[in-house]
Amino acid sequence: MIERIETERLILRKAEDRDLDLIWNRVWREDELAAMMLWTPTQTREDAQARMARTVAFQRDNYAYFICLKETDEPVGFGGMREIAPGEWDETGLCIAKD
Repeated sequence: MIERIETERLILRKAEDRDLDLIWNRVWREDELAAMMLWTPTQTREDAQARMARTVAFQRDNYAYFICLKETDEPVGFGGMREIAPGEWDETGLCIAKD
């Protein structure tokens, strides 16, 4: 499993504990993004912690990453894919913060 991918301006990497507040405030609790992504906004920090635990578990076995700005390594979104059958892949979502 690829753990990290770097481009000129972005880093795609697995979630880390230090990412919780940034991803929660920039992405998971945003009503507009939630409406477009068809999820319910994450309102409390407790819910964000539970979501982070699910995210880390999912990322462990899938090509799923936080999208981070290279200059700060701060997450601004996420994206990924998973294998649903041998040689058959499913996109698991792509979301970038409004800011």
